[in-house]
Amino acid sequence: MDSLLFDGEIVLQKMNMKGGWTYALLPEVVTSSRKNFGWTKLNASIDDYEMNNASLMPIKGGRLFLAVKAEIRKQIKKEEGDTVRIKLYGLKAPDTVTEQDFRDALADDPNALKHFEAFTRKDQKDWLKWIFEGSNNDAIILRMADAINDIAEGRYCIAADKKKQKIIE
Repeated sequence: MDSLLFDGEIVLQKMNMKGGWTYALLPEVVTSSRKNFGWTKLNASIDDYEMNNASLMPIKGGRLFLAVKAEIRKQIKKEEGDTVRIKLYGLKAPDTVTEQDFRDALADDPNALKHFEAFTRKDQKDWLKWIFEGSNNDAIILRMADAINDIAEGRYCIAADKKKQKIIE
């Protein structure tokens, strides 16, 4: 279950320009991580309208705002100047990639599995070390794919300098 980060009432505002967005300016309590140009993804609700994977965007002064599209405003029957109740929920952390995930992926490629099982335990550990040194789940998954392709070709990994060398012809 997502954790509640904010629950409060906010007055909708509109950017003062042609085609300006209607938005909810969030209190300073809700801040950006400065990743992805300050954009933050989370789940939210505006009154009773649920928004999955909503984007909070940065505005001058380091605060964040939530754009409220016309479709949403129509459903909640609110416009600029109206007060809405906003709830923000932190997204559940993605599942951690495990060694078993790698072994399951290997099983999908019989040639890679055959080569991996033929490696010494040290060679297997070198591959696993290189894979799981990835900085996040996405990096680890990319390394898993690279590893499986290289292992299928009979390559092993020298973890110290991350070079892959072919040992099986």
